[in-house]
Amino acid sequence: MNTAEILKAKINIAASHEDELKWPAFNEETAWNLGNKIRSLFLERKNEKVPAYESASVVISITLFNGHILFQTSVGPDCKPDNWNWIRRKTNTVQRFGRSSYLQGRSVTLQGQRPHLEIDESVMQERFHILVPEADYAIHGGAFPILLQGHVNQPIGVVAVSGLPQAHDHQLVVDSIRAVLGSEDQSSVV
Repeated sequence: MNTAEILKAKINIAASHEDELKWPAFNEETAWNLGNKIRSLFLERKNEKVPAYESASVVISITLFNGHILFQTSVGPDCKPDNWNWIRRKTNTVQRFGRSSYLQGRSVTLQGQRPHLEIDESVMQERFHILVPEADYAIHGGAFPILLQGHVNQPIGVVAVSGLPQAHDHQLVVDSIRAVLGSEDQSSVV
């Protein structure tokens, strides 16, 4: 597979995550369970010495678009204030575009693809940030919309992780949502 085909496959997988992972309801108890699942899954993978996790620390945030912060924590000794800035920027991306920051980033990158040439992700990010300021938006994986069943792609909030490579940030959130919802799908962008 060439670079564009790989990118298209990852976009299809990320889009399928949003179709799959919708909540019957979402409240503070749901957020608490999900936030703790993300934390425990991260620590489990870190303890198993999964390469992307082995020396990582993460921050986790679950917020509603009405401003309510339902869950936030740091996990590991190397979290930095910049991780919280990434959370804010990724969250803004989900709120503005209504889809995961990973899907938005891969879609922007694909738009810059030209036949028979390698994709230059940095050029596409520069073009994206002409439209929306980089200080406020990040098109890197790790923020996922909270979607309710029966509401057509109108997220009510966002689940966000920062600290891992972007595909792993995204997949950690997806795998945790699956665990809480009881989904058996195994598709992965990693």
